Amino acid sequence: MAAGLNIPPPTKRTLQKHSNVVANEIKELNDNDMKKKLKTVKEVNRIRGVKEPSHIPVAIDTRYNSMHIAISLACEQVTDHKFIVASVFHNKLCWTGAWLKGKGLDVTCPDGHAGTCTASVKPTTPLSEYLKEIGLQVDRQNVLIKYAVTDGERRGAEGINDALKVLHPLWKVERQADPIHLGRSQFRQSNSANFSLNMFPCSTREKKKTRTESFKSRFESQM
Repeated sequence: MAAGLNIPPPTKRTLQKHSNVVANEIKELNDNDMKKKLKTVKEVNRIRGVKEPSHIPVAIDTRYNSMHIAISLACEQVTDHKFIVASVFHNKLCWTGAWLKGKGLDVTCPDGHAGTCTASVKPTTPLSEYLKEIGLQVDRQNVLIKYAVTDGERRGAEGINDALKVLHPLWKVERQADPIHLGRSQFRQSNSANFSLNMFPCSTREKKKTRTESFKSRFESQM
C-alpha cells in the first residue's frame, strides 16, 4: 500500500516499533467502541419494549490464524448491524522472550520479562473456544448474555455461562446451534441413515425393470 502511494515502505522492525507505541491506545479505543455498541443495543431493546433490555443474544466463533494465535468474537444479534461487542485475543508468540531465551536467559512467557511480554497465554496452553473472558467483558457493561449461537463447538457457550454464573448464580446461558452447521449436520445424518423399505413406498428401479420386461414378453407372445 505504501509503495503504491510512492512512499518508501518501512521495515518490519519499524512497523513493530510503532505498533508497540500505539498498541495500548488502539486496544483502549476498541474497548470504548464496544462499550458504545452495547449501549446502542440496550437502547434498541428498550425502544422495542423488551422487558430486560440488558439481556442480549450473541453469536460467537473463533478464528485460528496459526497454531499460536486465536481470535474470538461475540456479535450481538439484536440489530441489523451485528456489532462486535466482545473480543478475546490469545497469543503464544513473544519475540522478546524468544530472543532472551536464545541468549541463554531463563525467562517465561507470558509476562516473564518486566511487562514487555506480548504473549497472553503460555506456549503449553492449548488454544480453546472456552470463552469465559467474553462473559466477563459484557458483565462489566451491565449486560447479560441470554442466548449464544455457536457452531458444533459448544465450549464457547459453556465458558460464558461459567463466567456469568459465578457473578449471577441463577443465570443460565442457553446455547443455540448455528443454522448453517445444523443443516449440514442433519443432511449428513440423513444420507447415512438406514431407511426401511416401507418408509417411502414407491416403485424401485428393479420393480420398474421387472414390469417392463414382463410387459415386453407379453407383447411379444401376442405377436
